[in-house]
Formats: sequence, structure tokens, C-alpha cells
Amino acid sequence: MISGPIPLRVVAAFLGKDERDMPALIREDGLPAVTIHAATRPMIKIYFAPLLAWVNHRATGFVMSAEELESELERCRRKFSRKGRARAPALAR
Repeated sequence: MISGPIPLRVVAAFLGKDERDMPALIREDGLPAVTIHAATRPMIKIYFAPLLAWVNHRATGFVMSAEELESELERCRRKFSRKGRARAPALAR
């Protein structure tokens, strides 16, 4: 299971959103996020368990398992590598 923080861009890809729209989703819809103060600037990250609860709370007629969410997040993370962008870090397990 994913144990570390998930980059915001990976969660944005999973939700089908632009990364620039994510702060509004955090403010207005309660997407559970934390701010991590890095060396150069603060970074917004998402933890797996709160994300799973948030997704399932908003789902209608479908409950996503932890394994399904983990698989989808990993698929989204790999998308960044294939696009030639800066490689997204592997999700901690």
C-alpha cells in the first residue's frame, strides 16, 4: 500500500483535473491535502488513506478499494514518465 505523500499532479491526473484547478478543489470540496515545506517552496501533497475516504464519500453507486485506487494512482504516475516530463517519483509502498 502507498504510505508516503502523493504528488498533487498525480492526484490531479487521477481525477481528470488540471493541476492548476486543484487548490480550488481542496478549498471548495474538501480534498484532504497537506502542505509540506520544502527547501525552495511549499508543496501540496495528498496522503493515500484520506484520499481513499474522500473518493468513496463522493462516489455514487461505487466504492473503490484500496487496491483499485493504488493501481490507478500508479497508472497516472507512469503517464508523466511517458510524456517526457520530469519523472514523477515512485509512490512509496
